[in-house]
Amino acid sequence: MRKIYLLTLLICLCALCGCNRPNMISGQVLELHVTDSSTNLVLTTSQDARIGLIIDNNTILMSDFEDIDADGLKAGDFKDVIITAKPGKKETPFSTADGRTLKASVAEHILITGILTDATYSLSDGTQLEIWRYSDSILYQFPNGDCLLQVKNPTGPANSYAGNLESFDDLGETAKQTVLSYYESRGEYYNIEEELEHAYKEYQTTQDKNTFQSHLLEQSISPASSNDKMICFLTSVTLPLSGNTVHEVRIGTVFDKETGVHIDNLDLFSCSEAELIKTILDISGVTEHTLRSEMETAFQPEYILLLPQCMEVTFPAGTLPSHESTYILALDYEGDLLSILHDWVVPDDAE
Repeated sequence: MRKIYLLTLLICLCALCGCNRPNMISGQVLELHVTDSSTNLVLTTSQDARIGLIIDNNTILMSDFEDIDADGLKAGDFKDVIITAKPGKKETPFSTADGRTLKASVAEHILITGILTDATYSLSDGTQLEIWRYSDSILYQFPNGDCLLQVKNPTGPANSYAGNLESFDDLGETAKQTVLSYYESRGEYYNIEEELEHAYKEYQTTQDKNTFQSHLLEQSISPASSNDKMICFLTSVTLPLSGNTVHEVRIGTVFDKETGVHIDNLDLFSCSEAELIKTILDISGVTEHTLRSEMETAFQPEYILLLPQCMEVTFPAGTLPSHESTYILALDYEGDLLSILHDWVVPDDAE
């Protein structure tokens, strides 16, 4: 038996527009003026600096989005975008909308990395949020640019790999479609509306809005273990606690390897749910009365994860009143665990 703690993760999110590579600039297009020979752009960076850029016939235009033609930027078809650009050395001044003269460089190449969508979101008090789309995420932010929530695009189970483990790609076509249908029907393990209100409450109580850290939601599905009868996937869900402090919820989902049919985690065992949690706590040596009682109440079968080396049981942050951090029990495939775990469940390479 092994018992481990998984402490709350601290993630310092880099502002999408503030992590520039050498000789590169990033920012939101504030102004766009099309002339006979060029297109002049005024950018604002994450530090509120104003930068001038010029698109001429030699500027290479690219886009992170299949449905957004970067050439439309030069034509003036749209301007509500985030770009990353490499400016050239030659500077040419131009006039901005307010009559000021701004030094500008001809851009060698420009990449469109974000775009403002037509959709908006209304918070519970009627406050409106803009919705920005990036290649890997959606951002909910105020018109002034303050971001409340970043939602990363969910990934997996397809095109997701972990070491030498069997993956989604190793399943037959019928099994693949069945597994995908399960996850599509299940949806994400978070509620965007609730998380927006959670972030908004913190934003409202933050006196210096410049110090507010946007919240993050992320979900990925990757292979965890398998044998000739079953395959198990790990769903890793990143949820915000406060600011850029997050915690991970780890969810195990098992499928019949041949058909792809979902197998309930309780069906992995030969005993009842009440007997299961009692045995898990006995094996793990959890004897302290308060903690044991909290775990019996908080236990959810979906938090059982089959790994090649051990079976994990997670109690996510916030589920145990006496522990702020996530608490994970790790049980070896031996003794009392094997007495309640069906033989066909034990993963290959189990120690």
